[in-house]
Amino acid sequence: MKKSVILIIAIVYLGSVFIVGLLGIRMGLYNKTVYTEEIIYLPNGKVDETLSNDSREVYRQSENGVMEVRYKQRHENGFDVYITAPYENNLSFELKFEVRPDNVTKHGFDYAYDVNKTYRTDPETGEPIGNGNVKFTVNVDGNAVITFMDMDKAEETFDVRVTPSDGANVNLIVRINVKKRTT
Repeated sequence: MKKSVILIIAIVYLGSVFIVGLLGIRMGLYNKTVYTEEIIYLPNGKVDETLSNDSREVYRQSENGVMEVRYKQRHENGFDVYITAPYENNLSFELKFEVRPDNVTKHGFDYAYDVNKTYRTDPETGEPIGNGNVKFTVNVDGNAVITFMDMDKAEETFDVRVTPSDGANVNLIVRINVKKRTT
């Protein structure tokens, strides 16, 4: 090879290294964003089998009358999970959810509910603040805990809309209906 050809190749090579370094072009790994396709309610915190051909499935009917129902398709009244229970003071429900597919990019849930039905506790005095009788809290694992206290009505219905934090257009609506026992 001629010296001039080698010299031109060397200059082009060094020039391209210098220009790329000067402009700061960087390579990055391609990370595909995976969005949530489905939110699944976990009764008793356990993964269940897929729903049968029946349009609904009753998960738990306990001695004290708590019943949980999940619908295969959204119920005509607009909810996916229906929980009914007799009222006891400090009655709590922990709502656990899972997303599909398992490899979503951003895990977590956002909750929407009627703030007028809720109260919160003052951290200094421990007294309830708000005009509702439902306390809504979110655990460190992202699952919701709903507690009914001092119910003055015969029946209370509380709806929660669960959406994924990744912004996917998916949601799940849970309805909790608590009734006082008639004596």
